[in-house]
Amino acid sequence: MKRRDLEKMRLDDLWDLHQEIIGVLDAKLESEKQKLQSQLDELGRRFGGSPKDLPQRRPYPKVEPKYRNPTNPSETWAGRGRPPRWVVGAAWRGIIENAAKRILHIRLVVDQQQLLHNPPSVTA
Repeated sequence: MKRRDLEKMRLDDLWDLHQEIIGVLDAKLESEKQKLQSQLDELGRRFGGSPKDLPQRRPYPKVEPKYRNPTNPSETWAGRGRPPRWVVGAAWRGIIENAAKRILHIRLVVDQQQLLHNPPSVTA
């Protein structure tokens, strides 16, 4: 179907066509997914492996929180990952100890270095 034919169609007809295309795409994607899954299963049987034989991620122990928000004790942070907003604010206000300030400083330096080496793309 050409674009000019689509532009001549009424909105209701275009919407019906859209819904029909979505249905066909869903069916084709599901069919392709089942076909690929059967190929993976066949390869697994052929080479004697199963999904359970694949290496699993090493279990890590639960990390207890090291920092607690003084204004809302239910908010905690273990010192891993990106610091929550209350930690950043508390560090700048001087509420939490030096360890958290060092962590934040290191993370800020790393973020700045990443920005220098990988600047975000700007599109106009």
